[in-house]
Amino acid sequence: MTGRRGILLAALLLMPGLVRAHPLAPVGLFVRERGDAVELRLKRSRVMPPGASFAARLPPGCHVLETRVRMERTYAVEEQRLRCDRSLVGAPLGVDGLSEAGVDAVVRVELRDGRVLRALLAESRDSFVVPPRMGVGALLVSFVRSGLQHLLAGLDHVLLVVGLVLLLGEPRRVLWALTAFTLGHGLSMCGAVLGWLAIPASVAEVGIAATLLWLAWEVARRHLDEPVGIRRPYAAALAVGLVHGLGFATVFSDVGLRGSELWKGLGAFHLGIEVGQLAVVAATLLLLHLGRRQRALLEPVAAYGIGAVATLWLLERLLVL
Repeated sequence: MTGRRGILLAALLLMPGLVRAHPLAPVGLFVRERGDAVELRLKRSRVMPPGASFAARLPPGCHVLETRVRMERTYAVEEQRLRCDRSLVGAPLGVDGLSEAGVDAVVRVELRDGRVLRALLAESRDSFVVPPRMGVGALLVSFVRSGLQHLLAGLDHVLLVVGLVLLLGEPRRVLWALTAFTLGHGLSMCGAVLGWLAIPASVAEVGIAATLLWLAWEVARRHLDEPVGIRRPYAAALAVGLVHGLGFATVFSDVGLRGSELWKGLGAFHLGIEVGQLAVVAATLLLLHLGRRQRALLEPVAAYGIGAVATLWLLERLLVL
């Protein structure tokens, strides 16, 4: 028993030091050609990991004429006016700092002739070449890829899936709960993109950390053979998804998708999330099976570890409010 307590204490002490909180809202890069000038706007969350920074990667031949930085309630916005020697078509655009912070970037480019191009970047693909035009198929593929990377690169989402597996146990119940979570995630994103919900990103990030802490508490209670306070796990997963979806929607709404493009983009994004969730469930169940003899130790270590990380994130994000 003493050995187990030592391992649990080590998990509590080491986990916060190994994990850093990161802004859940993506970076927004919005570029518009206006006559001979180019307007660029870089929008990021004010919640930043220590030492992290973002900068727009300018195309070759572009020179900064003017820079202005303004602070909104939950965002920092850097605006630049550029002079470019050539059209943006065929030029690379990107955001530096994504891999260090572990976040995505939403890109919107408005060309001189009125065409609008959109892309989603991630830490593994932090730049793209502006094409003369972008077909719907290429855009949807990028949304699926971004949804998958959004899940796997965001430790908060991975820990949520692991916690649901530990709490519910049976694969069928886990899959139904994750489906409810994805539905809630999609509904809140749709509400924010369409302007029906207006919740600051910093408030959503506090809510996300709080839901993780609550989930860790329920997993710990289950291990201690106390009654779990979730009578309707699917409704609870739906509610948690509603909170988590707000973390990405705030900048996603600036991409300017409308009509069928909006619904296809959101659907593709959440398809990528669902594929990533299934991969995390499979990996978690495999690890639990391989360590089934030590499951009585693994579950509380995971619960207290998730709780420690969630507590750290919650405190950091409360300081921003």
